[in-house]
Formats: sequence, structure tokens, C-alpha cells
Amino acid sequence: MPASCGGAMLDGRDCQSGPPPYAPHGRNHSPSHSARHAEQEPLYGTFNNTRPIVGPTKSLSLLPMLVCIIFAVGFAIGFFVNDTIYSNSYAARRREWAREREEQRQNARHELEQRKEVARQTLSWSDWQGSPRCLRHGAREYTAILSGGSSILDLAQECFNKPVDTHGGSLYPARCDKIDNGKVLGTWVVTNEPSCRTWWGYFDDKGCYTVGKRVGVLSETLVYVSANDPRDKHYEAVLENLLWGDDWREMCDTTLNTLPNGVYYESPTSCAQWGGRTHGMWITDDWNCH
Repeated sequence: MPASCGGAMLDGRDCQSGPPPYAPHGRNHSPSHSARHAEQEPLYGTFNNTRPIVGPTKSLSLLPMLVCIIFAVGFAIGFFVNDTIYSNSYAARRREWAREREEQRQNARHELEQRKEVARQTLSWSDWQGSPRCLRHGAREYTAILSGGSSILDLAQECFNKPVDTHGGSLYPARCDKIDNGKVLGTWVVTNEPSCRTWWGYFDDKGCYTVGKRVGVLSETLVYVSANDPRDKHYEAVLENLLWGDDWREMCDTTLNTLPNGVYYESPTSCAQWGGRTHGMWITDDWNCH
């Protein structure tokens, strides 16, 4: 284009008005189309009439991450709350189950005790027998058989809890032993048995003596001398009411007495048999034997 212009140009524009604006081809066009065409037109340079969309693009790229974080936090909170609720609910159910089981056990025990109590009413002692010999002074052994009841009862244990009436009082067994046919043999020791009461006859005063050296005979009584005082008094007596078959040593040792000098003894100092009789002998301190 010339540096100066003397008149109007062929298209009617003043030469100083500059180049005409780019007119896009075609009638129908949109602003975006014009902008793209202006950006791509090589004759008139590049006219970038739009700004790049940077902010919304970054926001859209962070949105999925934010959604994931919110979802993860919500899931964690939900899991914790659900686990807490489940744990509390399960603990409550376990307590309820334990209470129900304990109630069932108590009901079962109560029902069993009722059945046992009914079965105990059918228990009875039979075949009551006394030993042919006395056990000791005033004591005889007795036995009886416990029968009845049912399979829910332990007869060996029930035996100890079921007494018998003897000599005006109730007496519980001293021993219980299982025998044939599921029965139990109970054993009693009756200590106030009249037939087993022995006693001492006349007390024979054998005079004073002490363990030491024999020095002579005085009134048919052996006299000893010892350095220890006082000397001892010697008594003898015959055991009365001793039955045939009784253990004479046991009966002698367990028959008590009070000596003529007022000294009480639960048993003699020694026992012996001669002349078909059982004799008891006592050696007791006596200050009158000086």
C-alpha cells in the first residue's frame, strides 16, 4: 500500500481509516466460529479473543478426590458407629442368654430337688441286726439295709443323712457300704447298749508298794522300798457281766471306775485273766503309804 493516499479508495473508504475488519465468509456464523477463524487467519495475524479456562478445570480434577475422601470418612464413621452398636447389642444379647441359661439351671435344680424329696419318702431301713459281741463297754455295733428310692438318688450319700431311732434317740450311721442289688448297708455304734455294760466287783486292797527293791513280806503283801515318795497303793477287782465272745481286753480297758480312795480311773492300769475271770489292777499314788 502507498505511503500516502490522495483520495478515496476503490471501496469508498478513506485511505487513513486502515484496513477493513475481517468479514467472515458466509451469512450465518456464530461468535465462536468467528473467533476461531480470527485465530487461524494468517493474513491478519492472530486475534485471541478468549481466555483459557484454567480455574474450573482444576476444580473438576479435585472433585473426584474430594468425593473419595468424603466417602472414605463417611464409611469409616459408619463402620465405627455400626460396630459400636453391634458390639453393645451383642453384649446385651449375651447377658440375656446368660440370664436365661441360669434361670433354666435353677429351675432344673429345683425340679430335681423336688423329685429327690419325693423319692426320699420311699427310703427305709430293714433287716436291723446287732453284733453278737460287744464292741466295748456299753457299745454294740448294729447294721441295717437301706432300700427304696429311685435312680436319681445316691443311696450311699442318703445313707449318712437318714437316721434310725434306737434307745429313745435318733442315731446316724457311722459307716455306709454299697452291697448287691444297688442297696446300701448302714453301720451304727450304739453307745448306750445295756447288755454291754460291764462293771467292777469288789475292790481288793493289796496294800502299799512302790517300784524298787523288795525287802520282805508284811501281812502277805509284798513290800518294796524306793527312794521316791510317795509310795503307791495297789488295788485289784474282777470284771462283772462280761459276756461270752466279748473281747475281754477291750471290755476291761474301757470299763471305768472310782477307786475306794476316791481316785477316778477311765481304765485299769493293766488287765489279766486267771481262774476263768478277768481281773483289773490299779496302781495309784497314795500319801498314806509312807
